Amino acid sequence: MDISLKSCPFCGSTHVTIGHNDSRFQRRYYFVECNVCRARTRGDAINLDDLGGLRNELDNPAVRKAVTCWNQRAVRD
Repeated sequence: MDISLKSCPFCGSTHVTIGHNDSRFQRRYYFVECNVCRARTRGDAINLDDLGGLRNELDNPAVRKAVTCWNQRAVRD
């Protein structure tokens, strides 16, 4: 899987990024956000202790889930 992000489904902007927030419970929440209209996915978390063993973002299941959620589009009939 690559880290290619589709354009924003709301405003069409290609200015989207992967972001994160750290919680007080030693977890990092990842999400994808549009830098124009601020639409974002719901975050998925990973324990901060588990980040040290990851080689890159592709190894991070929380990043992969956030990207998958962002890139998913509704199927229209």
